[in-house]
Amino acid sequence: MRVMCAIDRQGGAALLEGLAALLGADHDLLLVHVIDTGPRHSLEAFLRGPAGPRGRRPHAEPLDAAESEAGERVLGEARLTAEGLGFRCEAELARGEPGDEILRRAVERAPDLLVVGGRRADQEGPRPAGPIEIPRKAAAPPAPSPAREPAAPPAAPHGPPLIGHISRFVVDHAKCSVLLVRSPPSTPA
Repeated sequence: MRVMCAIDRQGGAALLEGLAALLGADHDLLLVHVIDTGPRHSLEAFLRGPAGPRGRRPHAEPLDAAESEAGERVLGEARLTAEGLGFRCEAELARGEPGDEILRRAVERAPDLLVVGGRRADQEGPRPAGPIEIPRKAAAPPAPSPAREPAAPPAAPHGPPLIGHISRFVVDHAKCSVLLVRSPPSTPA
């Protein structure tokens, strides 16, 4: 089976271990890491200011190099983990909007399965321990009129999102099957 796995800056090893536990490792694996260029464009627009473009900024080359180095390091670590688990793998580094780039690569490579990570349990924020009390005004609520039924109690919140915006975009728009693998909480060092 051809599997494409989107790797972010953190949690790549846990994602791959979860994938191996679910599918076994005897698969062809394409690891993809996307350097998000959105923040860079915002920085460039800020530095350009209202006067418009003034040529390439001197900070651009060091930022490009640092982003590429960090992306290669992420992919290198993921590749070592994947090969250690028994996957046959290759790795690709891309630049652009992560959701779009992941989907573009999925169309080009036509994997049988696309794997993305959900938010780690420690990224979710605290979960409520029980039912949530909804504060009410001190005055008693008006009695329901006989002509209509009493209002339903307010719906309980669904809790924190369990999937990030990039994974949600990929799940919603991919043309192939998508597996969302949640990583366990990270342990403090």
